[in-house]
Formats: sequence, C-alpha cells, structure tokens
Amino acid sequence: LSNKLTEDYQRLKQLEKKNHITPWFNNTSGIELMFHEKAELNRLLRIEICVLIMILLVSFSYSLEEKSAVKNKLRSTVNGRSGLFRKKIAMNCFICFLITGILWIYDYLYYAKIFPMGSLLAPIQTLKTLDHIPFQCSVLTFLVFLFIVRWILLCNLSFFVSFLSAKFNTIVTIILSFLLFLVPSLLGMIGIKLFKTVAVIDSMTL
Repeated sequence: LSNKLTEDYQRLKQLEKKNHITPWFNNTSGIELMFHEKAELNRLLRIEICVLIMILLVSFSYSLEEKSAVKNKLRSTVNGRSGLFRKKIAMNCFICFLITGILWIYDYLYYAKIFPMGSLLAPIQTLKTLDHIPFQCSVLTFLVFLFIVRWILLCNLSFFVSFLSAKFNTIVTIILSFLLFLVPSLLGMIGIKLFKTVAVIDSMTL
C-alpha cells in the first residue's frame, strides 16, 4: 500500500506540473476497474443487453400502424402530421434514458460492492487508466458526460429501429436490428476481428 501511495503521488505531481491538476489521494479501485481494458468484455455484454432491450421495446413503434393500415389516416389529422411523430421520438429518447440509467446504476453498484469507489469529486486524473485526459474535470462530471454520450448513441440506434419498424412488421424489424447491431458485435467477441471493426455498438463501450 505504501509503494502504491508513493507511485500515485509521483504520478500526480507530474500531472500537476503538466496540466495544473491538484493531486488527490483517492482510493478509486472500483472506478478504475469500470474503465480498465480487462473489463471491456463486461461493459460490452451489458451494452448488448441494453441494445437488445431497446430493440424489443422500440421495434413495434410504427409497425402496428403499418400493419393496421392507419398510418396515412393518422398523419392526415392535424395532430397526427407532426405531434404523433414528436411523441414517438420523445418516447424513444425516454426509453433509452431509462435503459442507460439502469445500466449506469447497475455498473456503479456492482463495482462498489467489490472495491471502494473513492470520492467522485476528485479530478479524473486520479484514475490511472484515465490520467492522459488533458482537460480538468471531476470523476462525477466525466461519468455524467459518458452517460449522456451513451444515451445519445442508444437514441440514434432506436431511431434506426423505428425507421425499420415503419417499413416492416415487428418480427422482421427485430431480426434485422439483431443482425445489424448485435450479430457483428457477438462475432467480434469470439475473435473475428473483421466484424469487431464494423460493430456499431462497440463504440458505446468508449
């Protein structure tokens, strides 16, 4: 423990001179594990589950209207032309917000049970895995930023699933969404690097 404190002190002193970071002694083992490269597989699996849940919840957003042949009639009404579309977009964003929030809460509680999380108000550079970040912000600010980025990315995926649901029925939408988003990531996980480079949801691990 003494050696680790000395190492952290020397590392933070160098960062203080380089980026004007105020050194903090902060036991952030849990947060470190969240962002460590060895935990990438766990992050990816949780994100895949989130994307799967999103697909199942969003895939019928327009397909029911298409199937019942009332889409054009709904859009011919005063509220249906724009109000219906905005409400569906807002619902997509709300669903993705809940899914992303549940993922973050689960992640934090999962690692907090194993290791201390430390002070969330400490500079982000107190995390050794993220001490290369050039700007100043707290761990909490960085977590909120990542939450927003993942939420936006998941919303974008949900919009594409909604687009598919407007063209196909629910089952076909689920199958196409699964093939487009989840299968490349799953194939990349088993070692096929070609699919890992084109897997869209891999970027959500950040």
